[in-house]
Amino acid sequence: MAKATEVRLRNFSSGCQLKFHQTAPAQMSHIQGALSYLPVRRQALLPLLSVLLLTQCAASALAAQIAKHSPAGVPRLEELAGDWMDASTLRTLPSVANFSGNVKVSPNILGTALLTFPPYSKAYGGDTLNLILNGHPLDAERVRWYPYQVLRQATAGSLAVESTLRMVFEDQGVLLRLVLHNRGTQPLPVKLELVASAFFRRFDKGWNDWTIPRPSAAEAYDIRAAQGGKVCISRDTKSAACTACAFSRLPGALNTGGNRGRAVWSMTIAPGGTETLEMAMAVGADPDSTAQQAQSWVGDFGSRFDQAQALWEKRWEQAFAPDNGHFSGNAPVLATDDQKVRRDYYMSALTELIEERTNLPMAPRSYVTGGPEWALTIQYFWDTSLTSSLFARLDPAMFKAQLEGFLTLDYHHCYARCMQSGKPAGPWYSANDLSLFTMFWDYVSITGDWSILQDKVAGRTVLQHMDGIVTYWKSLVAPNAVLADYGRADNLLECAPTYINQVPSLNAANVWMMRRMAEVHDHLGDTARASQYRADAAKLEKEVLKLYIPGEGVWNCRHSDGKTVQLRHCYDYITVGESLTDDLTPTMKREMTAFVERELLVPGWMRAQSLSDPSASVSDRPDHGPRGSYDGWPALTVATLCDFGRYAKAVDLLRQFEGVTHEGSFTQSHELIPSGHGRFQIRIAHRGGQDYPAMCGASFASESIIRGLFGCELRVGEGPLTIAKSSLPRGFRGTLSEIRYRGALYTVESTAQGMIVSKESD
Repeated sequence: MAKATEVRLRNFSSGCQLKFHQTAPAQMSHIQGALSYLPVRRQALLPLLSVLLLTQCAASALAAQIAKHSPAGVPRLEELAGDWMDASTLRTLPSVANFSGNVKVSPNILGTALLTFPPYSKAYGGDTLNLILNGHPLDAERVRWYPYQVLRQATAGSLAVESTLRMVFEDQGVLLRLVLHNRGTQPLPVKLELVASAFFRRFDKGWNDWTIPRPSAAEAYDIRAAQGGKVCISRDTKSAACTACAFSRLPGALNTGGNRGRAVWSMTIAPGGTETLEMAMAVGADPDSTAQQAQSWVGDFGSRFDQAQALWEKRWEQAFAPDNGHFSGNAPVLATDDQKVRRDYYMSALTELIEERTNLPMAPRSYVTGGPEWALTIQYFWDTSLTSSLFARLDPAMFKAQLEGFLTLDYHHCYARCMQSGKPAGPWYSANDLSLFTMFWDYVSITGDWSILQDKVAGRTVLQHMDGIVTYWKSLVAPNAVLADYGRADNLLECAPTYINQVPSLNAANVWMMRRMAEVHDHLGDTARASQYRADAAKLEKEVLKLYIPGEGVWNCRHSDGKTVQLRHCYDYITVGESLTDDLTPTMKREMTAFVERELLVPGWMRAQSLSDPSASVSDRPDHGPRGSYDGWPALTVATLCDFGRYAKAVDLLRQFEGVTHEGSFTQSHELIPSGHGRFQIRIAHRGGQDYPAMCGASFASESIIRGLFGCELRVGEGPLTIAKSSLPRGFRGTLSEIRYRGALYTVESTAQGMIVSKESD
């Protein structure tokens, strides 16, 4: 066999590493395959090839591979990384997902928390790994999020330390690389102690809730050394669950006892020198096979580490390619010189992809609501509906399966479906009917699949389900009332105690649903039922409009005791605005928008609730209260501005909101942290049960940009894709292509004169 010389090029700041060998021509195809999805732009990679002594033939083959798998206009994942952040300013630390589970980093530079691969989960508290440097725990000073990794940096005197965390692609494992660099002029003695703990358990029940089943960190685990002292393995004493941590270099000592193992290394780093320690952690059922798995990964660490990035990149590229071999559809491709809107779009689409799971029993691909701390196996009706026009294009087969899966449940007594068990989760949410109907409407409008109406689910056709959903509000109308009563705060916005009972938002949504269902029945030839829906909608619309407060731009709700209470919340602007767009007068639209601008928007983000709302002082939660916003609300605010024809303002807000993506992905909510003189830091929230990331962030792509800015209309009937308000310029130049609509692909261009739509192919 020809002798191979390993060549490595590593960028300390970015964490990227290229590794390959000069070797015989017969092995070159192996190298090309390993490099085929490296997330490095062609213009940056090709000059490196000559430096790294690849043959001209290999360079040509590699360039061809990268060109083949780089959709035009789609950014590489490295471009979507967050900025380096001062860890002390963050409210929560980043997480990484690998389509099988999630892990969250913790303050220690090697710390990992909440590692979860259903049905395995880790306890709250007690990091899985912690680094002690020269007798002192070392916390990260700076953190940087990427879709496929988290980088952390710290210093200790003249020693610079950086860690990189990645997850084994679609497997139950974590990879960690620790690099120590002596920036001084003298040799530096270093003692490293790595404390490894377990606290993992297998749970075959209990996943069907927002809360994830987890063991206690105080319980007993069996911890021992294995594989000649290179592996620390921990076994749960109450379930078939174990973890194994393997090291690239043999520790000087590996001590085990209690619930922890302690590996120790001593070394001296030369001036300007660097030392590297690599670790792999595996989660499984059998101690011996799990230890072997961890040892296998650490023995092939460079390849596994590179694959964690390269295969994530490949999945990302597949999301934008028709006939991609993974998804049943594709997401549209946005090309624009407006870098802020571009980043909003792709970060939002990325958020949808982060929540994809390929290991949950209920579907080949599930799109969960959150994780790793909460909701890791459940799909909320509400959150899913906020991403409908993206989801129905990206993966229509799974979107249909998800909708029909929701219909198997008693959806008036739960709010989500668990994709681990198939069972319902949570209590009833008042938005369930709107959420389920929105999914149905978007699926039928985008795919043109009218056959779904006759599918039988839980003893009824989908058409019968939808008829029941759009009229369910009638069962909530109290005697001598017209408007539906949607119950208490727990059913609505949870933290706003006055946002209850006869609210304008969901009653307006009932009007919208009945009008859309009338179009469905017109299409089916049942004009009598269509007429009845329109008559009911007209009657209800008049009652909703009576709740408007002229001059204020806000709405009242009516409590069950008959008292009216004003609501100064974005949910009314969004839901009434989108549901009754054509029923609102120009004055009402202007006043409603002025309320948002005056009381909700702050530079870079918004409040969900005005500080002047009657219940603001007792609604302090970052997602729906006055000190931040659920990430779906800014996205839908932009979409509503587009519905009102306020495109310039919509584009301005998109550019402002882009700033939050420099911390990490879109997430459940961002909190406003006062920083003096009326200014705020905007940070991903954690208090109030908030998660990182969360599906609602995908609504920037789905609602703000595809449906709102580009105006891709959803309607029944035949015909090509049409664009709302196509003659109005958006104040934005760009092209959205590969738009999937009823079996064809379209391109929409935003020009200075308005919108131009063209058909690409059937």
